[in-house]
Amino acid sequence: MRTAPSIASACSIALAGVAAMAACGHKRSSEQQETGEARESSDQAARDRDARPEDAARDTASSDRGAHDAGVDDTAVPPLWPELADLPSASPWRIAELPISAPTAAPVASYGPLVIDQIAIVATSRAGFVAIDLTTANVMWSRPAGPRVAPPAADGVRAVLAGDCATQPRPVAAGEIALGCYDVVDPANVADERGGFVHGAKKVVAAFDEASGVERTTITGDGAFLWRRGDRAIRVDLATGAATPANITDVTDHVDLTYGGAHWTYTLEGETLLGAVDGAIKWKTPTAGAVLVGAFNDTPPRIPLVRLAGRGRPRTDPPRNGGRHGGNPPRPTRLLLLDIAGTDGQLGQVSHSFPGASAMSSAFGAGGATIVAIRLDDSAMRDYIATFDGNGLMTWTWPLPEPPGAAPRASPPQLAITNDGWVVALFDDRVAILPLVSTSPTPEPAPSRNPTP
Repeated sequence: MRTAPSIASACSIALAGVAAMAACGHKRSSEQQETGEARESSDQAARDRDARPEDAARDTASSDRGAHDAGVDDTAVPPLWPELADLPSASPWRIAELPISAPTAAPVASYGPLVIDQIAIVATSRAGFVAIDLTTANVMWSRPAGPRVAPPAADGVRAVLAGDCATQPRPVAAGEIALGCYDVVDPANVADERGGFVHGAKKVVAAFDEASGVERTTITGDGAFLWRRGDRAIRVDLATGAATPANITDVTDHVDLTYGGAHWTYTLEGETLLGAVDGAIKWKTPTAGAVLVGAFNDTPPRIPLVRLAGRGRPRTDPPRNGGRHGGNPPRPTRLLLLDIAGTDGQLGQVSHSFPGASAMSSAFGAGGATIVAIRLDDSAMRDYIATFDGNGLMTWTWPLPEPPGAAPRASPPQLAITNDGWVVALFDDRVAILPLVSTSPTPEPAPSRNPTP
């Protein structure tokens, strides 16, 4: 059974003193072996996909007209930007266009992909909820939604879809307000579903309805649906739709692992990375908006490592020699992968630097495979995806096609990696499926990861 991959939130990192370490190699002991989940064999359609070369998007652009007619764009080959000219590159196997249910809606948000059994479920303000068959790149089903959508959440083999209602919600009891609609669906058999309206007492949930900001979702151990919007959160009973206030600390961007017999949780909240053991905070590391990628577990005396991605702090010292060497304005930003010691929050190892102004989102896979969506500059027009092995060595890059209408990209790309290594990227109401990521033997990645961005 396929499970949902881990997705991290979109943001960038600023840690003092790391830029000087950018040239350091990122090494692992040869004694550390990958013990992550073995890749499962896929069906014949997936094997047909796996047999295609990495440049299949170009090779099949003219021959596979059936896929193109079904809404699959095989011809989107973005330009090669000078900053990426010397880096390894790849091409998508397919790019699927999402069916637009609300063409006049502003691109307020996009979330996912949530991957369940070779099906990727995504949510955007213009398309609603859409399921893509990753073995064919065809749309399996879609559901309309209102402008505010939440990240799809995995509830076992089912997916919970929540957001503003596409139609006027039914009347609620006196003193209550409707907060949205939800469905619990089997991705492979969407007719097998249940759902309804999310509703609650106005005096205690109105603040959630009025909130704005990044949305997060998760399923609790007792089956409740937690939904966070900005600095407000609610707990939803999926049997009745009844909502009550919840703590925002229960819906965070975090990684869990067990080390030395203790339960460790690493949480990125605001501008602080927290390390907690058995619920008690042990250390804090300040950041300036970090992408939390994942964590490598290990056994004593070795220590776990928490992987972040983003940029080092720009130079702000006064210019010297007429401003020819640094100073203000700062030098062009280079990004890094940074591995933080999980026991005390100290900076451990960094990768070689790579071009970009900020990291926006990430995914983490078996063997430490790391996928990062990168904003190349402040124009919000040039973004690219880069993949790295567990040692932090870049394996390929792919520049995204420029946003439609030559307008800045409103929502950051979102990423997932399947259990068999395929990269799934959501951007501009499109879903790209990219080739297998090359991985190297590394410590076991932490198995538990908040599945929403």
